[in-house]
Amino acid sequence: MRSLVDLHAAGGEEARFVEEFVKVPHREEWEKAIDHWERTVVFYLNQSRDLVGLSPSEALRQAEALARSALSVAARQGRCPFCK
Repeated sequence: MRSLVDLHAAGGEEARFVEEFVKVPHREEWEKAIDHWERTVVFYLNQSRDLVGLSPSEALRQAEALARSALSVAARQGRCPFCK
């Protein structure tokens, strides 16, 4: 699984996602944001029927894309599904 640091270093849209996800709902608390990112990717790996039959690397790539999409929407609304 790529870390938030790796995603940020990739630049572009991935970096914008990380900045928004860490800054807005997590108020710059990187450790909390990292935990919530990892938990979301694992959730999609375990729950998404769309990943069945894919190679492990492709399933992980797809789970990361699903997590990034879901967390981006929440972050734009100033929320995180794990933060209450």
